[in-house]
Amino acid sequence: MRSSFMGLTTLLRALQAQQQAMDVTNQNIANANTTGYTRQEAKLVQTAPHAGSGYNRPVGGGLMMGTGVMVSEIMRQRDSFVDQQLRTETAQQKKWQVVSDGVQQVEALFNEPSTNGLGNQLTTFFNAWSELSTNPGSATARAQLQTQAQTVVAAFQDMSQQLESFRQNQDFQLTSVVSEVNDLSSQIASLNLQIRRSTAVGDNPNDLMDARDRLIDQVVTLTGATYQEQTDGSTTVRIGGRILVDGTKANALTAELTPLASGKTSHTIEWSPGGTAVAGLGGTVGALVHLRDDVVSDKVAKLNLLASTIVTSVNAQHAQGRGLGQYASSTTNTDFFSTQRTTTPLRETGLGDTLVAGAFTVNGTTVQVDPTTDTLDAVMNRVTAALS
Repeated sequence: MRSSFMGLTTLLRALQAQQQAMDVTNQNIANANTTGYTRQEAKLVQTAPHAGSGYNRPVGGGLMMGTGVMVSEIMRQRDSFVDQQLRTETAQQKKWQVVSDGVQQVEALFNEPSTNGLGNQLTTFFNAWSELSTNPGSATARAQLQTQAQTVVAAFQDMSQQLESFRQNQDFQLTSVVSEVNDLSSQIASLNLQIRRSTAVGDNPNDLMDARDRLIDQVVTLTGATYQEQTDGSTTVRIGGRILVDGTKANALTAELTPLASGKTSHTIEWSPGGTAVAGLGGTVGALVHLRDDVVSDKVAKLNLLASTIVTSVNAQHAQGRGLGQYASSTTNTDFFSTQRTTTPLRETGLGDTLVAGAFTVNGTTVQVDPTTDTLDAVMNRVTAALS
């Protein structure tokens, strides 16, 4: 004969289990708009049945009475595969969004087409040449040409300075992001310790896991990092295959100031200690590096190429020009634009930081170039000699 209190106990367990389930539901509703919150679910399971004992046990057995229900655990409704895919794509989206915003800023620097843009300044400059060609003896036309030439030079210099300012801004942002990543990795390591301790005693530290996931979201978005959950409850975070967070230990990144061949400086992101450059950077950091080292360098190289082409072409034509009156039979044999090419090594002329020593063939002759020592005149003389 079973105890008269058995039914009441079963009912009590049911009420307690449902109360816990309602508490979990209340928690979900309360955090419906909380960023990074993971919906939780109370897992209900049957409690162990009772077969009775002594006189209460039926003759021959075979009769086991249920004792009710209980909450065995509170689970997070999370799909690790979906999480990983979402974070990877979010990092990619963030990278190209930052690149897109940066490219738009660079385009705004050129301000084309506009009345104050470089294109309009060049048009006015060549129109001044045309005006002088129709009246070469006019002092006014000569003065206007000289003034417009100075305006064009100032426009090139201003554009170059703005691009350099943009490059420095991207470089400065990198140092700020590196500090943020170091702070996030330290917080992840601290949460790993707390989660590991809770997991070891059989608890489900759901809220701590949510907090850690929010931090991982930020690290992945900033750097394109990858991660892996461990059996002890901790999470390992890697950048370019190298560990950033391993259990309760967080490795640090550093932004080291590195001199460039042009005399400027740039920050290189390295592991600390060790000084090894960080590979495989994505997200915001990868975008900033791309803007600084690729986008700006490409624009500067093209701007320098345009300027050098104009200078070389105009100087070549000006050198062939003839004087007026008694000087009509003589060519000027002088440059219109003064240049630094006669004494300045190529690498210091602003033609870019990627210039390396090499060679090319002209008319069957190999022309060697060393940007650290060769000037533009030296290279031109070798090309001229090769062309005989």
